[in-house]
Amino acid sequence: RLVTVNDGAFLCSHFLPLLRGALARGAAVEVACPEHAVLDTVRALGVRTHHIPLDRRGMDPRAEWRLLSALRQLYAARRPD
Repeated sequence: RLVTVNDGAFLCSHFLPLLRGALARGAAVEVACPEHAVLDTVRALGVRTHHIPLDRRGMDPRAEWRLLSALRQLYAARRPD
């Protein structure tokens, strides 16, 4: 499973129990989001993380294109469920 979120802190505050449950059931869980200090907590669980160049306040079309390109490459490489 590949979870894509726009904020690492939000991931930990809202989805950490879901990640733990998926891991407990034997699922391979990966997370794609911008780098954040709390991702160390996620990595410590054994979740693989992928950095995506997402700026939640961004309005630059070039930056948005870079994000879309990065997501496309990631999804093509990982082929998530």
